Formats: sequence, structure tokens, C-alpha cells
Amino acid sequence: MSVTRDEMIDAKADAQAAILRIIEKETARVTEANMNAAGRASAVRDLALAFRYVVGGQQPGAVSVESK
Repeated sequence: MSVTRDEMIDAKADAQAAILRIIEKETARVTEANMNAAGRASAVRDLALAFRYVVGGQQPGAVSVESK
């Protein structure tokens, strides 16, 4: 069985959408949770990092070279 390029693109988009829904739900849960500020900040930071990994682009600590 062969998978087409379009099927791979659709599968990737579906996976990203599912992960983003989970991140959104977890963010809402964390902000409403009975946690101290440091614990909440840490959890939100981790969720933000997960979001950046899913959507791609510049990552924290990455070296970026821009030409003018």
C-alpha cells in the first residue's frame, strides 16, 4: 500500500490539529487549576514550547541569522 503526498500532508495536518486541541485544553485546565503561580507558569511555559514544536518555526535558544 502506497501513501500519496496529499495523504501525508492531510495526516500531518490532522495530527497537528489534534495536538493543538490538547494543548488548548491543557492550557485552560492549568489556568483554572489550584496551583501556585510558579507551578502554573512552568506548566504554561511547557505548553508554549510544545505549541512551538508543533507549528514549527524559530525555537527557543536557536541561532538565527538574518540577511539584510
